[in-house]
Amino acid sequence: MKPNYYPKPTQRWRFMLSLLFTLLVISYLISTFLGLGLNQEFIGGNVAVIPIHGFIGFSGPFYSELVNPDETIELIKRASESPNIKAIVFDINSGGGTPVASEAIANAIKGLNKTSVALIRDIGTSGAYWVASACDVVFASKYSITGSIGVLGSYLDYYGLMQRYNVSYERLVGGDYKDIGTKYKPLTPQERAILQSKIDKMHDSFVSEISTNRGLTQAQRAQIATGLFFTGEEGIDVGLVDMLGGYDEVENYLKSVLNITKVKMVRVTPKRTFFENLASLFSQGMFKLGMGLGLTLEHQSYTQDIQDIEIRAI
Repeated sequence: MKPNYYPKPTQRWRFMLSLLFTLLVISYLISTFLGLGLNQEFIGGNVAVIPIHGFIGFSGPFYSELVNPDETIELIKRASESPNIKAIVFDINSGGGTPVASEAIANAIKGLNKTSVALIRDIGTSGAYWVASACDVVFASKYSITGSIGVLGSYLDYYGLMQRYNVSYERLVGGDYKDIGTKYKPLTPQERAILQSKIDKMHDSFVSEISTNRGLTQAQRAQIATGLFFTGEEGIDVGLVDMLGGYDEVENYLKSVLNITKVKMVRVTPKRTFFENLASLFSQGMFKLGMGLGLTLEHQSYTQDIQDIEIRAI
């Protein structure tokens, strides 16, 4: 009987994983050492692209991408300091986020000494439009959704449900308004007036920021102050959008304003350590795996519902 020289399946998997990990470490070390002391990330490019995709905030919902303002401002700084970069394009696909985070990114853009362009993809509303308004020019598809310049403070009130199940809220506070807005008791008329007053002040400030950034007329200001969303095409009429189009139109615009014949865009991404990148890849992979499983289960449930309907119909 001849000896079996083939490794067991478990051994093969261990060997492959060890080899893959070793290659990743070697690649990271090589790229690190080659880049020491050299600003090579923009070599060959003259326009930086910074993504604004997902919820804008220091933290956000687990089901959405997160636009961290600190990371985004660092990207803006890197692109701004590069002598190779002549303009920065902000690729926006976001429904907004927190006022503080949105304002921080918008202020960083306004401080640029280079041409800035906002390109709204599917959606660029609320805080994300605040970011867009800080740019020199705003592009959008005629089907893009933009606007929604408003402040939301609504919440679910559980008081009626708690009463139904005989659950009480034992109120113990230091300060009459410490628990204002809690979902466990109804608002008093005075509390409602206080909260609405604060929301109105935030709204006025938000509308003023957008109006100033965009140079809106009083009539346009009144239109956007309703909190309504607009298509990209409608956005031109109310002063939120300058031109319709995508990357081709942005490229032609940049050739014209920068007086250059060729635009080479480079995507700017956060600098992370090897292990941070590995953790990010793992996290994204698990998130997408979960989404895939969820969609599969949803599809199976939908298919079963259709089959049940067909059976009942027969």
